[in-house]
Amino acid sequence: MWFEIMKKNLKKQKTVNLILLFFVILSTMFLASSINNIHLILNGVENYMDIASVSDMGIIFLEDERDRILDWVEGREEVTAYDTDDLCMMDPEDFTLIGSDGEKEMINKRSMCLGRVGSSLTKAVNTEGGDLVLQNGQAAMASINMKENDLKEGDTVKIHIGGETYAYTIVECMDILFGNGMNATDRLLFTQEDYDKMTADTDQPSVVCLYINSSDVDRTRQSMEGSDFQSVQTVIYKSMFYLFYVFDMVVAGLFIVVGICLIFIALLILRFSIIFTLEESCQEIGLMKALGMRDFSIRKIYLVKYLAIVTLGAALGLAGSFPAGRLMLESIGENVPFTDNGSALLLNVLSSIIIVLFVLGMCLLFTRKLKKVSAITAIRGNETGERYGRKKGIALHTKRQMGTIPFLGLNDVLCNLRQYMVLFLTFCISFVLITIPLNTQTTMTSDAMVEKFGLDPKSAIYMDADSVINSGQLSVTDLKSNMQKIEEHMAQKGYQADLSMAAIFSLVWEKEDQTMETTLFSLYPIGRSDYLVYDEGEAPLLENEVAVSGPIMDRYHLKIGDSIYTTIGGKATEFLITGSYTDYMQMGESVRLNPAIDMNSEIMMGTWQTTVDMDTELSQTEVKDQLEKEFPEYEWVTAQEIVDRNVGPVKDVMQGMQLPLTILLCLLIMLISVFLLKLIIIREKGQIAMLESLGFTQFHIRLWITYRCVWVVLLAMICSVPLSMLSNRFVLTPIFGIMGARLTIQVDPLKAYLIYPGILLAAIVVATIYGTRDVKKVTSQDMRGCD
Repeated sequence: MWFEIMKKNLKKQKTVNLILLFFVILSTMFLASSINNIHLILNGVENYMDIASVSDMGIIFLEDERDRILDWVEGREEVTAYDTDDLCMMDPEDFTLIGSDGEKEMINKRSMCLGRVGSSLTKAVNTEGGDLVLQNGQAAMASINMKENDLKEGDTVKIHIGGETYAYTIVECMDILFGNGMNATDRLLFTQEDYDKMTADTDQPSVVCLYINSSDVDRTRQSMEGSDFQSVQTVIYKSMFYLFYVFDMVVAGLFIVVGICLIFIALLILRFSIIFTLEESCQEIGLMKALGMRDFSIRKIYLVKYLAIVTLGAALGLAGSFPAGRLMLESIGENVPFTDNGSALLLNVLSSIIIVLFVLGMCLLFTRKLKKVSAITAIRGNETGERYGRKKGIALHTKRQMGTIPFLGLNDVLCNLRQYMVLFLTFCISFVLITIPLNTQTTMTSDAMVEKFGLDPKSAIYMDADSVINSGQLSVTDLKSNMQKIEEHMAQKGYQADLSMAAIFSLVWEKEDQTMETTLFSLYPIGRSDYLVYDEGEAPLLENEVAVSGPIMDRYHLKIGDSIYTTIGGKATEFLITGSYTDYMQMGESVRLNPAIDMNSEIMMGTWQTTVDMDTELSQTEVKDQLEKEFPEYEWVTAQEIVDRNVGPVKDVMQGMQLPLTILLCLLIMLISVFLLKLIIIREKGQIAMLESLGFTQFHIRLWITYRCVWVVLLAMICSVPLSMLSNRFVLTPIFGIMGARLTIQVDPLKAYLIYPGILLAAIVVATIYGTRDVKKVTSQDMRGCD
């Protein structure tokens, strides 16, 4: 009996049931695969760190202080193990790649370095997660770098170093430190013999990576910061490796949000479908009650139907979650070697079961209205004959300019808001989902992002620091001299340029009460620095003034007006804090010096990009193309290239998501529109037939129904804008803040509030034109009312 009743019911509302089934399939697929991916990413990074033997601390410093720093680490009793990696710093131009498409240069313009295999800590591994073993003549490249440069195993890389050229066969590897896309430096690995052969007679700068395992990391850190090492460039802690994959987790998290939203939309459709079914079957329900059937017995008829739909949808969604999950992990898998311990199937099955139980629970809740149907109300067509409130709407005589058809559409929406709530909420959700990757891309390409890297977005172009330090000189005087020579060289060809840059020093900063002792990136501006942005206070101007980044101010309870101390030229010097800022330099932890200080006696650990100011109306890309022809000996870069080098492929991932997500949301909103329109036409057959008898053409009736959807979307758009702003504040702002900067999320109003909402609106209009075709099936016989 149950099977026959369910079969009849499923055939009667075939379109509605198919749409509900589709949403259950999609929501199960997205939710199950996304939850599983989050689990895989978190465990994958953890397992990857174990496989690669990531150390508790990593210190990157210049070769000059090798002996001093190794003597220090050997004297620390809490250090349980340590190892080193030697790196030879190179330029991307020093490499020639030979792939299936012939010779080419490096696509990515991040810094490059040569390394060797053999380290026991924070090591590179093969693509299966095992030990990386190389033969002489082979070079290991990280998977993500191979994809960027369209390479495969067996291709060739030529390295031009020390006046010689060496050719090596490329082998794919996973490099947890230098192959994650978030590091500003990429690495090629060689055997010890090949590495020594290439670097024996070169003047390329060398750095050392010191990996330390410690039983007391805080004690080791405090000792290092108090040792006054001058050449320490970067300190990396084990916990920071999770940050390298934070945007991968954001992508998976976004799909979880999509899955939850789809479940919510499916529930709205389910509620609307149940209420409509109960209204349509009111006479049958009344008859069953008159024959003595109880409420729960009648409810079971509907529960069996929805149990079948939801179970089938969850099963199909479960089957689709595995290939969907693999597709979602495709880009992430380039960075992390995932190992499935059998939990994927269990997580997906559990997610599907939870969805089935949750939706059935909602069915029980939604079918409560069945209790209100009695034999008397069924005879009256589900009407009690009483009205306790006047219907609210708008008056035609006050809206004369609107026209009859648009007025009827708006009046219907205002009088029956609950009827259009599914479409309203779906559009709001779709609007927010579509703006998250869109606003991420806009922020990544904005001037605000450039400012957070200590650069002037209004500059004509930028120059790689290596173009200024072409002889390896590391003193302020030499830098100023080299910058002046470049300005004079450019002036000879008619380019009046002003160069500015920041020298980077590693200084130990302390408080008088000994509650602070830390080594920080200390940026010393050479040339113009008025473009630097401050959140509080102002830029340091006097010789005894300094600005400190926000995270350091918070960690050590500093405030503007406090004094901190460092040693410059062998003399302890007091500095007054005049301002606070946030940026992405050294994970947001740095200090900005003022140009009045004499830093010639200090060892410079590096420099930041050189800003080139010129009077020009050309874009940075056009200026770059022009200067590359005029001055090929210098390396010219745009602001976007600098940002992309330092944050990895996040922008590309979001761009790749934008089109599929837009298409998906358009399809969803079109399905819901068709679903809603079919139910409206079924419910209002009598009214439509009456309008036709009064002389309304089918075109005007369809236009009237179309206007309803348009008004709903316009109202939803007004409500969606503040929701989008809230998602910027509570979703995107914390994500960008993880890397150390307080960044205002940027919005492109044309795209966010016109183009993409317009695409969704166009999808709804197309769906409405298709969905209102059923108006043609309405005849004068439908004026009889409910059957």
